[in-house]
Amino acid sequence: MRMEHHPPGRRNARLVRDLTGHRCGRRCKSHVCTRASASMLRKVHSVITGTCGMLFRWGWLATDPSKRIRGPKAPLVIPKAPTTAQVVALIEAAFTQNPDWGTIVLLLSVTGARRSEITRSQLKHVDFDRNLIFLDRTKVKGTARWLALDPATMALLEALRDRIAERRGALGLGPTGEEYLYSYKADHAKPGSAGYLSKRFKDMGKSIGIDTHPHALRHYAATELIVGGIGIVDVAHRLGHKSPSTTTDIYAAWRPEIDQRAAALLAGSLTLPADLLPAPTVRDRSAEQTRRTSPEVEQRICDLRQRTGWGPKLIRDHLAAEHIAIDKSTVWKVLRRHELNTSSPTSEKS
Repeated sequence: MRMEHHPPGRRNARLVRDLTGHRCGRRCKSHVCTRASASMLRKVHSVITGTCGMLFRWGWLATDPSKRIRGPKAPLVIPKAPTTAQVVALIEAAFTQNPDWGTIVLLLSVTGARRSEITRSQLKHVDFDRNLIFLDRTKVKGTARWLALDPATMALLEALRDRIAERRGALGLGPTGEEYLYSYKADHAKPGSAGYLSKRFKDMGKSIGIDTHPHALRHYAATELIVGGIGIVDVAHRLGHKSPSTTTDIYAAWRPEIDQRAAALLAGSLTLPADLLPAPTVRDRSAEQTRRTSPEVEQRICDLRQRTGWGPKLIRDHLAAEHIAIDKSTVWKVLRRHELNTSSPTSEKS
């Protein structure tokens, strides 16, 4: 706690667990008394239990008194991962500021690395021949790892390497491989501040209407990898977790689109008797829909249908080849509007 309390009759009590009956002494500065937070009490509890347990094992205590006390329970962690659209907006905003900053934000997104791991990365840690980057452990022992990178990220790192070499060349220095990827120095001899990285990232997010922080990109990476079908052990390795349970319990966020896929999967595995299901209602919604398709595209759809007999899927694919983006459902609505949705001799698979 920031404020030290000096109650009467005691030396120094920084933790105020209960304000009832608490009275500050004459040595206290002017302040408003607040009780210790649950997080602080958990930290103190861990220190006390660890110390008492160690003294009991050494035989210095006859019993372990810490067994009789319990610390506050940790709150349930609900991961909050940014969406893909938000991450793309953040990367675009970073490149708008300068390419060096944009490369760092992209690297945080595609690796899911901690900010300390990225700030400590040097050019020698990037294997430009094998498209790999080495992240040395900065927090958890035994989590140093090589990570694969995509060609686009490697191209940006190569451009960053060329800019660093150009800056050092202007100072009369040659490349050594010890240059830091994230640095404010012209020679990149010292790493940039991790604290300022967080501040800059938060300010950038606020400027585009996104309330986030750099650590949220780790939640994003974990969520997207799990949703994409990557094994939990592999995801834990990429993020630098020693235990996969850390990845699932703290970092993986809920995605509504996955819940919709889960509902469809469960419902699709059930076959109900026809007499239990209500009769489907046929409703013509063509007149209710706002007409958004241009007359030229509608005429093109009708011509393809009459000339080839194709269904909505083939018509959509053919129009996509002509750089006309349209949904299959829209094609079906156009055919229905012009009464061309009846079956034709030419099948969909032809």
